Amino acid sequence: MAKGTIAIFFWDGWLGVAPSLINAIRLLTEAGYKVDIITRHSKTEFAKFPHFSSGVRILFCPSPKTQSIVINNIGSSLGDISKSNIIVILKMFFQFLKRVLQKLSGQILFIAERLQFLKFSYNSLKYRKYHCFVGVDKEGLIIATIISFFVKIPVFYWSLEICFLNEFKFIDWDKRLVKHLERICHRKVQLTIIQDKQRAKALMDENRVKSRVAIVPNAPLGRSPKLSSNYFQCKFNLPDFQRIILHMGWISENFLSLEIAKVASKWPDTWTLIFHERARRDPSDPYLRNIQKEGGNHVLLSLDPVPFDELDLLYSSGHIGIFAYNSNSGPNFSLMAGASGKLAHYLKCGLPVICLTLPGLNEIICKYQCGLVVEDLLEVTRAIEIIFNNYDFYKANAVKCYEEIYEFSRHFNQVIKDIENLNI
Repeated sequence: MAKGTIAIFFWDGWLGVAPSLINAIRLLTEAGYKVDIITRHSKTEFAKFPHFSSGVRILFCPSPKTQSIVINNIGSSLGDISKSNIIVILKMFFQFLKRVLQKLSGQILFIAERLQFLKFSYNSLKYRKYHCFVGVDKEGLIIATIISFFVKIPVFYWSLEICFLNEFKFIDWDKRLVKHLERICHRKVQLTIIQDKQRAKALMDENRVKSRVAIVPNAPLGRSPKLSSNYFQCKFNLPDFQRIILHMGWISENFLSLEIAKVASKWPDTWTLIFHERARRDPSDPYLRNIQKEGGNHVLLSLDPVPFDELDLLYSSGHIGIFAYNSNSGPNFSLMAGASGKLAHYLKCGLPVICLTLPGLNEIICKYQCGLVVEDLLEVTRAIEIIFNNYDFYKANAVKCYEEIYEFSRHFNQVIKDIENLNI
């Protein structure tokens, strides 16, 4: 018999590549809860979300119908004016006005999309009884809190991404408004779920709140699979002796992917760096072409996302996992001890890791000796040599680190207890 239903509000829509949410949904249903996920279709072609039990409903919010009208009307109405035979200054004024209105139309659409999501969420849930709401990130929290005001349901805040008010310019009033609303709503939650203590402190300080916190790393579920996989060897027709260094996930400036490819260009011929994307990408993308150019024959690109439940096969076909975060991109990319899904998955599949130094990560990797931390990407080649010279040692420590620090259920089971203890 079901204990009750939990509604999860997930604005961003990339459920297929959100291991924390996927694993949470599965554990909640195993614990006897039904789960409703209110989300949107992502504009990016991510991997499809996996199969869930019959107690799970996924509700997709449609996009506002006004999108093309707002933008197209502005483009057409000012287009003729800008082409008219008026003096240069007047032309410049109308060009400036057009840019301002285009910016404003984007902000109006930004707000309209969120209001649509609020309306859809309320209409989808108003006739059902819920045990609690879980708001994921800013928009999810705000919408969960607004609806809870009318139906008196307790709210948990699950922070996957953190952002700060000082990241937005004053002209970005729409994004600043959402950030201010997040701060207000955060004061009303029963529990904040976040990936590690450093991110928790950063979020609490930024939002000026004190909240009970549950630390739940962004990590896979279950014990190490100890698989013997040749997924990438078959995909790229690589010989059995080829050593594969994996870079899993988003290929981007935020992850210093190009810089890593440059380092790989000088590796021995028996080492190959494989980038695997979480979303479908066009090989003609300029950034990807630069990576291929800089890495040469030492770099391969895997640009087709795979189902979530097949990821163990991909990870297990590598020998070492590598990752780096651009600390200049802000705290969301510099506080990664518990937020790096690729780190936890490397460790689960027994891959020693190499990463660029970051707070929190250094301590874990050095304590468990599950890989090496480098101060500069130029040190990566030497780090790979050290790991291969004592590979079984690092591999065993990788699994130990995963099972003691990251495995998802070790942490999320406490959240389930908090849900069970709610007084409603």
